[in-house]
Amino acid sequence: MTPAQPAQRAQHAQRAHADLPHGIPADLPHGIPVEDTREMLDQQVEVLELIARATPLPDVLTRLLAALERLMPGARCSVLLLDRAHGTLHHGAAPTLPATYIAGIEGMRIGDGAGSCGTAAALNTPVVAVDVRTDPRWVAFRHLAQAAGLLSCWSSPIHGRDGMPVGTFAVYHPTPHHPTAREEFLVGRFTHLAAVAIDHAGLVGALVDSEERFRRSFDGNSLGMAILAADRTISTCNPALERLAGRRGALRGGSLVGLDLADLVTPTTSTLDEHLHPLSTDEDAVVVFEGRLHRTPPARATRAAQATRAAQATRTTQATQPTRPGTAPLTGVEVEVTVSRLRTRHGIPAQLLVNVLDLTERRAAERHRRARLQAETRRRTAECTREPSPTCSRR
Repeated sequence: MTPAQPAQRAQHAQRAHADLPHGIPADLPHGIPVEDTREMLDQQVEVLELIARATPLPDVLTRLLAALERLMPGARCSVLLLDRAHGTLHHGAAPTLPATYIAGIEGMRIGDGAGSCGTAAALNTPVVAVDVRTDPRWVAFRHLAQAAGLLSCWSSPIHGRDGMPVGTFAVYHPTPHHPTAREEFLVGRFTHLAAVAIDHAGLVGALVDSEERFRRSFDGNSLGMAILAADRTISTCNPALERLAGRRGALRGGSLVGLDLADLVTPTTSTLDEHLHPLSTDEDAVVVFEGRLHRTPPARATRAAQATRAAQATRTTQATQPTRPGTAPLTGVEVEVTVSRLRTRHGIPAQLLVNVLDLTERRAAERHRRARLQAETRRRTAECTREPSPTCSRR
């Protein structure tokens, strides 16, 4: 090689990097063909599309590893997922590893000396075992690797948002092997992509779990509950509210979904708008009022509510009686209504949550107590009338 040749090669490399297609990283190590980077970029786009379509994590990781194996002929790749609570690693994906080897390392505890993956997860640093037959960290797993035809293993921690491992990304070879600069670059890129997939799956899983817990609490609650859209129409409600309104299933007009809250509930005093106004000025406000829940079919309820709201418009906010001369009395189930804002997982106020408590039993108990008190008063009055005494005069 002449002295001019290295300079010429550097110039060619610089021109190659300058001519890289849009989207291909400019920080490529020398010696990585542009064709490889094009394929890497295509695979990255494909994997991100899978993530966007909510493809199950094992499928995303399998496609990711298969793509890397095409870029690194002879390599076998795997992803293990870390159970932080128990400090164990579990199968994520390994499209070309033998099933016996996958089963043999399933649930392995992490720690310094627990093979390449267990050590990488415990120390949060890449671990290269050039030859597992002589590497002291592979004593406990050496027989499994040799039986599977795996003689080298290089493992990198997959980092979560907090910078701590959520799994490991391993590359195996059938012969003793040390990673090249090209391989380090490719694995670094694909490890990051695996982190994105795992993080997304974790967020989706947490959201699904949260929604499932909310759904069980919502549907199984004995309290009538509804979620309102921005226009105050019911977007969903639980069976307890439909039973309370007498409209479960096809019964008396069907579901309450799509019905305006004002067509379902009429406040005893003031108007619904006035009761709900604090929610427009205070995101943390909780509104409580009593009213009547209509048990008529939706079409009839709408007309009745419109007539009632028109009558209410003539009232003063200080009115204490549910009716006035010339207006129809409020009908339906006596209820206590609580309204508050539901927030998104980002803390942004979104829909309205409505709880409806049936006051029928409470009102019946109150009437019963009043009747007993009145009866007791009449009895004592009658006794005093028949037999006047100093005690009667003090009453």
